[in-house]
Amino acid sequence: MKENLSILFFFISIFSFSQEISFDYLIEKTSVSREKYKSFTFLNSQTNQFLSVSRHNKKFIGSLNDMDEKLLHYFYIYEKDGKYTAVYSDSYPSDSPIKTSNLDSKYANHDNIELYKVDDLNYKVNLFSKNRSKKSRISVDIILEKSEFNFLDIFIDSPERFAISTMLEKEVNKDGCCYRIAKYAVTYRKNNVVSTTNTTKKVELKLIIPDKLNIKTLQSSTS
Repeated sequence: MKENLSILFFFISIFSFSQEISFDYLIEKTSVSREKYKSFTFLNSQTNQFLSVSRHNKKFIGSLNDMDEKLLHYFYIYEKDGKYTAVYSDSYPSDSPIKTSNLDSKYANHDNIELYKVDDLNYKVNLFSKNRSKKSRISVDIILEKSEFNFLDIFIDSPERFAISTMLEKEVNKDGCCYRIAKYAVTYRKNNVVSTTNTTKKVELKLIIPDKLNIKTLQSSTS
């Protein structure tokens, strides 16, 4: 009985304290392919923790991946006069949260990734098929800017995206930190090109993960 109470107290104590997380930069991504669309990311430049923001039913919702507790926390994001606030909504279990480091270890020495320097602020990446064909299946042109923090996230429709960011960070930081990606263009076969521009802004956003979580499941959210 005492052991059961101890275990119960342990799990209760996990959520007994509210957690406050701060973000100091807002990164607006504008991507253009057949259509133009925007996405937003709040970033803590000290810890590299980020809050991804999407628009749903005319509301902006931020998602925070809590890898330790295997939960996704959601917040409503509001802006007024250039100031941002976050209001906790709910949390969902994440069965297998993806840890970037795991994917990095799998792809970091990928023989089919070619990264080379064009000049100090311009790099190019080629991704080849397994048979190392002469023509790349995906190519990425990257333009960097000096920055107070590293932000080298590249989205491509391929799992090597994590390895590319890792390899690029190691390469550009050889002579000192830091850089961010200002623009990049991804060219797929058949000349399907997606170009992305990143705009950064200094902000202050604090969100609080409450001591009592509103945990839901996909089944309960649709019932």
